[in-house]
Amino acid sequence: MNNRYFADTSSFIYLLDKHPALELLLESKWIYSFITEIELQCKPNIKPKEIEVIKEVLTACKKVIHIDAINEITIQIKNKI
Repeated sequence: MNNRYFADTSSFIYLLDKHPALELLLESKWIYSFITEIELQCKPNIKPKEIEVIKEVLTACKKVIHIDAINEITIQIKNKI
């Protein structure tokens, strides 16, 4: 499959919990933002092993680098909804 999926923090939480709803997306290329990376690694009471697993999962995905244009586009999209 050649699909791409822009995953938010909740999607990664479901993935890490092996939620069956994500099975269809496992063959997709996952893309995430720097915000998701921060949120995943800063949850309360996170254990070092959990951080290690999160980092390993994220290395298999593509991170979107933040630029101000992303903010502007996001604001425009959200205002249209």
